[in-house]
Amino acid sequence: MADSVVEQLTDKQERADVIATVDAEPTDLLEDIVSRAAALVGTEHGYVYLKDPHTGILVVRVGIGIFKKLVGHQMMPGEGLAGKVFQSGTPLAVDDYHSWVGRSKAFDNRGRVQAVVAVPLTARGETVGVIALAQTQKGRRFGVAEVDALSRFAELASITLHNARIHALARTELLERRLAEERLRAILAGIADGVTVQDPHGRLIYANDTAARLTGFSSAEALLEASTSEVIRKFEITDEHGNPFPPERLPGRLALQGVESAETVLGFQILATAEVRWAAVRATPVSDGDGRIQFAVNVFRDITDQRRADVAQKFLADAGELLSSSLEYETTLRSVARLAVPRIADWCGIDILDEEGQVHRLAVEHIDPRRLELARELQARFPTDPDSPHGVSGVLRSGRPEFYPEISDALLEAAARDAAHFRIIQQVGMRSAMIVPLLARGRTLGAITLVAAESGRRFSEQDLSLAEELARRAALAIDNARLYRESRRALELRNQFLSIASHELKTPVTLLKGYAQLLQSQAKKMGAQSLLRPLEVVGRQVDRMISLIDDLLAVSRIESGRVELNLAPFDLGAMVDEVVSEISAGAPDITIRVERLAGDLRVMGDRARVQQVVTNLLMNAVKYSRDRREVGVRARHEGDQVLVDVTDYGIGIPREQQPHIFELYFRASNAPTKNYSGLGLGLYISKTIVERHGGAIWVESAEGKGSTFHFSLPALPPQQSD
Repeated sequence: MADSVVEQLTDKQERADVIATVDAEPTDLLEDIVSRAAALVGTEHGYVYLKDPHTGILVVRVGIGIFKKLVGHQMMPGEGLAGKVFQSGTPLAVDDYHSWVGRSKAFDNRGRVQAVVAVPLTARGETVGVIALAQTQKGRRFGVAEVDALSRFAELASITLHNARIHALARTELLERRLAEERLRAILAGIADGVTVQDPHGRLIYANDTAARLTGFSSAEALLEASTSEVIRKFEITDEHGNPFPPERLPGRLALQGVESAETVLGFQILATAEVRWAAVRATPVSDGDGRIQFAVNVFRDITDQRRADVAQKFLADAGELLSSSLEYETTLRSVARLAVPRIADWCGIDILDEEGQVHRLAVEHIDPRRLELARELQARFPTDPDSPHGVSGVLRSGRPEFYPEISDALLEAAARDAAHFRIIQQVGMRSAMIVPLLARGRTLGAITLVAAESGRRFSEQDLSLAEELARRAALAIDNARLYRESRRALELRNQFLSIASHELKTPVTLLKGYAQLLQSQAKKMGAQSLLRPLEVVGRQVDRMISLIDDLLAVSRIESGRVELNLAPFDLGAMVDEVVSEISAGAPDITIRVERLAGDLRVMGDRARVQQVVTNLLMNAVKYSRDRREVGVRARHEGDQVLVDVTDYGIGIPREQQPHIFELYFRASNAPTKNYSGLGLGLYISKTIVERHGGAIWVESAEGKGSTFHFSLPALPPQQSD
């Protein structure tokens, strides 16, 4: 009865409650015992006391006749008739209960009781209860023969009760175990990890739904119904690097041999859908007391999303490296197409819009090189229709991606231009596709088409996000390359203009300088002192113009890569002296203090170019010296370098502008053109010349306190000094 009650319950908590309250001795059995005992001695009235195993108190469990309402009555051992029999373990019969001194008040309320008899229920030497019977007819007593028969019956009843108790406990144990299993199954079914259990023969005897999903089955039941060979044929197993993984090395197989392996990363490619799931698998052997393997418990931690994210990041990193490797974006995009196949697609096409708005197929790659011809034939026979509302043309017009997670024959037929077109695109075997635009600065530069075919994979929203990020990076590379090309073309035109203009200016300016010198010579001969001053001014301005023209030519050569160095050993200290002498002659109101420290100051270099550097630095020092008409020059040998310092005590350079002082056309904000002439070319040219010689140039300055420009060149080793 207890079993049927429990089985009718569906709620686990209700089952647990029932198990906690099921009697060890079922009521039906106790009623049957007391009824048979009563019939044995010719009465209809009786009850059964049983000892509560926790408190030791006697409790009436069943009653018949006038004792039906006595159920639940409690009595201490030694109290009343049943208590004395329980305590002594021997039968007791009383002919006149009302005159018996040991009677219980519970029986006083049942005045019809005349004679009573009680026998112990003893099992395995332990008294567990009492059967008590009563006569209600006057003069009716329990004889010796009836007491003996009742005692023998009690012995048999005790054995029956003992067996019933053992059976009930076993049944309760079984129910508890079943409920524990159900609770365990409910827990395992709800956890995120997949769990399977294998018997010693490798057969699956348990699996949760997560494990089934990881291995491509619709449910745990479907996985358990499949044979081991069916399970293995369902998918291909690879290691974390994508290499085939032998089934005999699976953690579960090793666990059945008693080996608990470390966590192993495995890929499961479901052959029916080509979907790849990834799991970190660990298996634990379960042994019996004798060390024999009973089970292998496998735990699968699904790392598919993490793995896909890692693969996507690695792919984007590799693609970014390719895209940044060259400004020849046509070449890098072809490399990106090759990278995409087969890592994220079975074939990839890249279309670019040229400056006239025409579409050009820049690259096409296929997982099977033999199918490339089919893809090229498709493009040649059926080029992109610029008026199509969908496909590449639609994406180029709208700037929005098109996503086809599942491509059916009906969709292909609707997209085909004719029967021949339909046959070819059927042969391509497209199963899923994405077309994403190449967008940069609000303009669509082209589109990337990614198709899944032979592999059978299906693109997801995560794949679309990856494709869009790839397109964003590719578009940025294209835009940067085009901007660079445009800037290079503009620079080439500018340098071409500067070169032509400089050469054209050089001739008249040189002629002008010659005539100015001729006039100065004649004025001196004629004693025309009033003309000498203006002619000297003309000469200085002509020299300034020649210097500017030379600077423009130098910039043109630098940016076009045409700076040539005529290298030869020379004494840098002697050359500094020459420049100081020339500048001092042209600026008599400036004091130039020269400090030459002892040591060999010979270097290997282009003397004329290095002289241009020293001249630029000294001329700047003179120009920016302001009220203190003094400049310092120091040349010295230090380590394996020859260093030259040029110091002025003038306006200085603002700290925040010092990093830019060697840039082309840069002028500090505290040196306006109206007060300090120049185009901002000298320091740029000087930096280029010094660095081409393997040296370095830098500045130390404080606004209002002057500046010191330093440059260093590699010194000639002592053995090369002569």
